[in-house]
Amino acid sequence: MKSIPLETSKQLPRSKLNKGDLVFAYVGTIGPVYLIEEDNKFHLGPNTAKITCKRKLDTRYLLAYFKSQFIKSEVEEKTSVGAQPSLSMTKIRSFRVIYPSLQEQKDISAILDDIDSEISRLETSLYKTKAIKQGMMQELLTGRTRLLVKEGTA
Repeated sequence: MKSIPLETSKQLPRSKLNKGDLVFAYVGTIGPVYLIEEDNKFHLGPNTAKITCKRKLDTRYLLAYFKSQFIKSEVEEKTSVGAQPSLSMTKIRSFRVIYPSLQEQKDISAILDDIDSEISRLETSLYKTKAIKQGMMQELLTGRTRLLVKEGTA
């Protein structure tokens, strides 16, 4: 990530990213989508599209949608392969987005956020458990800790 002076930032209003915007890579590695969480901090880089939601769309719903198989299949279908894979802005604008009412979008994105949080919690727990297991195995294999078997239990 590169920094630019504030004065330069003020002269680049079209590339300025605002809280709630999504950014989408469309050349090279296609498709990682990220949500901008802060105002006045980022500008678009090359080969990156800015997606700003209109009133009918919830940003978090659209982020989840862009991570879903619905868009991934469209991306694969519309990607041009050359020296680097790429999508044209025309093709990106033609993506079909299926969306329910705004309240349903918010409900869906809230549920998906809860699921993502639970997955992160479980991954952290799994990582810690694996680290404990690895430490115990090292203790046993180096002989620093010995297992004693009681008679009649083996």
